[in-house]
Amino acid sequence: MTKTRRPIPARRLAIDDPTAWKTRRYERTRRRVVAGTLVPPAVYRTWSWVSTGRACDGCGEIVGAAEVEHDVDVDGAIVLRLHAECFSACFARASSGASR
Repeated sequence: MTKTRRPIPARRLAIDDPTAWKTRRYERTRRRVVAGTLVPPAVYRTWSWVSTGRACDGCGEIVGAAEVEHDVDVDGAIVLRLHAECFSACFARASSGASR
């Protein structure tokens, strides 16, 4: 007699939350900032425009053609290319321990 296997419940996060991919990008970038593998510059300028199709320096995913790319410029050189969510995660001060 063979034992029937229980079906594994499908993840419903993507169905329940249509913006889950944005949250995953934010969290992935935030973890890198907290771990110190992604260090945001202290002084910078930001340029925002249509994607160039390159990978995001925060989450590693490609910035799609329909998305806005945020370029972080330090002394005339672009040092970071980020999605909007990744830019927010990189420069968020709420959980970085900064005093008010």
